[in-house]
Amino acid sequence: MTKEKIREEKRKIVVFHIVDIAEEVFFSKGYDVATVDEIAKRSKMTKKTIYSYLSGKEEIYDIIAVRGYNTLLEHLLAAQDAAAGPKENLINFFNGSFAFATKYEGYAKVITNYHLRSKNRNFDNPSYKYINEINTTILRIIENTLRQGVRQNVFKKNINVKMTAVYFTAVFTGLADMVFNKTYYLEHKLKINNKKFMTESILLAVSSILNKENV
Repeated sequence: MTKEKIREEKRKIVVFHIVDIAEEVFFSKGYDVATVDEIAKRSKMTKKTIYSYLSGKEEIYDIIAVRGYNTLLEHLLAAQDAAAGPKENLINFFNGSFAFATKYEGYAKVITNYHLRSKNRNFDNPSYKYINEINTTILRIIENTLRQGVRQNVFKKNINVKMTAVYFTAVFTGLADMVFNKTYYLEHKLKINNKKFMTESILLAVSSILNKENV
């Protein structure tokens, strides 16, 4: 192994360690409150050392967001069942999303926040481009499921597949925001269980595009 490759491997190990520590900080405090100072302190490094590997808080957060999106995509793909029908797989898709958000609440919050922060982002950012590719892949999964359902007469023939796929992602994003950011309101004020709310809301959304005989 050449010296250059050894340096690159060392860099990967150090960056991985920094990002691991940064996850703990971002998950517990959020982007706005988290600081490179705290990341440095917890990782037992100086800020100067961290900046020699990464450009700053935003780049670290981008890497964490990419990790989150990769994990989400893995859950969505695992939730699909080749033997199941389009209605079941559409429900499986959202159940897979909810399972991801439940198991990896930190990543789920990062993803939600990443969308909010993306309004003023540099669209040439490699992480942003990669995340957009994952979002496109997720939309294609939904679109393919919808097309299959239309062909099999499970879903309404007149649905706009692309628009409906975007609608479902927007619905889930809104549901996730309610479940993870308004838990106290749901459970203590409205006396509604988070999981039941998510499950019934997903069924309601899917039923809106079913043919009458499949409702």
